[in-house]
Amino acid sequence: LASGSKDLTCRIWHVYTQAYTPPVVGHERRITSIAVSPDSTLVATGGNDNKLFFWTARATANRELNGPVELCIDDHHTRRHNFPVSKCAFSPDGKLIVYGTTQWWHAINLETGDEVSGYDAGATVVSSAMVPSSSQPAVVLAVHSTDNRCVVWNYMRETDAVDAASMLHASPVRSMAVSPDGGVLVVGCEGGSVSVWDLPRRVEIGKVAVSAAMLPLPPVASGAGPASSTSLSSSAAVSGALAQPHGAPVTALAYSPDGARLAVAVAALSSRRAACQLWQARAGTSQQVGDVLLLK
Repeated sequence: LASGSKDLTCRIWHVYTQAYTPPVVGHERRITSIAVSPDSTLVATGGNDNKLFFWTARATANRELNGPVELCIDDHHTRRHNFPVSKCAFSPDGKLIVYGTTQWWHAINLETGDEVSGYDAGATVVSSAMVPSSSQPAVVLAVHSTDNRCVVWNYMRETDAVDAASMLHASPVRSMAVSPDGGVLVVGCEGGSVSVWDLPRRVEIGKVAVSAAMLPLPPVASGAGPASSTSLSSSAAVSGALAQPHGAPVTALAYSPDGARLAVAVAALSSRRAACQLWQARAGTSQQVGDVLLLK
């Protein structure tokens, strides 16, 4: 696990032991995005200093970071865009780095440093998700707009790189994730819902409401009596349900490597605490998100 922080440092964490390597420093302003290459040999960090750095991960027990080696974003690129690097991701084959500076997006060949393609989203991109399948070289981008649209950018094309069909949402998009097979897109919205899309067909196949009742109550102050418990039945979230008023914003989504589960991070509301929930992602061409488990 790699992390970047507002203290300008980058670390590698060992998930099972929770130990971490000594921090490395290179950015002059807050780190806003981070990505690990598929073979775990490179870590990319983007920051508010308008730079994208690459750190080599040594093949040692501690996997300490070396660098930084600044690639791709030279002085010309920095002057041309003059925006923070808000998102970055490696292509599934590890040959490209795809990054965004607000509305401008670029795909760079890591071996040559040449730009493969670029895309102007026309407005700020608020969320992005790399399609993890090598057979579908694409990134899903959520664009800040009145129709809260998501578009699919094929970063290997120079022309007709974006489909004419957009995936529209009723409220602003906060998070996205693509299933490991590239077949399903899940989109978390500000209004408290997760939309489920058949990505190849660009068709919405389900929607899950994330209501305040699904979030844990705040801890009870000492001497205030026992806390109330909240139980979640399997029908707490049913595909096709409409988002409820006062829904909890879905701030992050992530699939498990086998695509069987979906981790959902939900923001706190005035009367409820923030939570991370584990959802069962059902397989099949009409995959739907179903049973909800609240992680304590």
